[in-house]
Amino acid sequence: MYRKQETPPKPPKEVPKPKEPTREPEVRPPTVEVPKVPMPVKGVPTRSHRGYFIKSSCAEFFRAIERGKVLYAGDDLKGYG
Repeated sequence: MYRKQETPPKPPKEVPKPKEPTREPEVRPPTVEVPKVPMPVKGVPTRSHRGYFIKSSCAEFFRAIERGKVLYAGDDLKGYG
């Protein structure tokens, strides 16, 4: 009898590895330099819901931080902070 010659088994097909998704470069927000503003009076600034308050002594000299004049400094105008 004639016997068919057995062929060796074929190796399994290699499954291609999935490609890793390309990562986009990390986008960073632009940096903005905030100019330093001198304090108008020697004291401790505290933040509140209405802005900043500067706690200082009553005898402390108050100065304008830009050209101009300080026309009023006080707390009896309600609503202006």
